[in-house]
Amino acid sequence: MGNVSNKNYFEKEFELRYFEMNKFGVATPSSILVLLEEAVAEHCNAIDYSLYQLEAQKIGWVLYSGFVQIVRYPKYKEKIRIKT
Repeated sequence: MGNVSNKNYFEKEFELRYFEMNKFGVATPSSILVLLEEAVAEHCNAIDYSLYQLEAQKIGWVLYSGFVQIVRYPKYKEKIRIKT
């Protein structure tokens, strides 16, 4: 699965890379947050906006409210999906 986009959501699959791991071979909380940011940027691009176009129009993405619950941190080379 690559990117999936429809009018209600966008979904992106990532394969975890070495530099996103801690010394135990699992993703760090900060690397998960970076992937969330990347998914938002990809979502924006999928609807024909670049983040730089949004800036020029003086609009942007804002996380107004949210909750992240990580039940298990993914391991090296594991694939995860993020949906926005």
